[in-house]
Amino acid sequence: MGAVAILVSAVGYSLNLIMLRHRATRDPLAQIILFQNVGPALILAVPAYFVWTAPALEDLGLFAVIGTIGVTAHTMLAHAFARIEAARLAPVQYVTLVWAVLFGFLFFAEVPGLATAIGAALIVIGTLATRRR
Repeated sequence: MGAVAILVSAVGYSLNLIMLRHRATRDPLAQIILFQNVGPALILAVPAYFVWTAPALEDLGLFAVIGTIGVTAHTMLAHAFARIEAARLAPVQYVTLVWAVLFGFLFFAEVPGLATAIGAALIVIGTLATRRR
């Protein structure tokens, strides 16, 4: 089931990036960001209703930081896709895996294995190679 979930997620994310590129060349940035954040919130509101528990007061600040980071990232992504075609930006997306490994190490003391280090190096090299063209 995990492998199927990954494949479905990859296809969905790819479609999202293509639609983002399509809309980013036509719609204002604020409208794109609004729909990318409010849309999922509305879709998830119904299932969330059944499992909702009020967050602790001390968690609200963390949620605000996470939300700010997410909206900022969406804004930057939409801004990039409005200016460069999706095929040129797609390889750069893989660098997020390198950041995930780095943040996992820094914040959670997760030590990456040799395969992860080699994979990260290949991602960086591949991204740099595609950027040169």
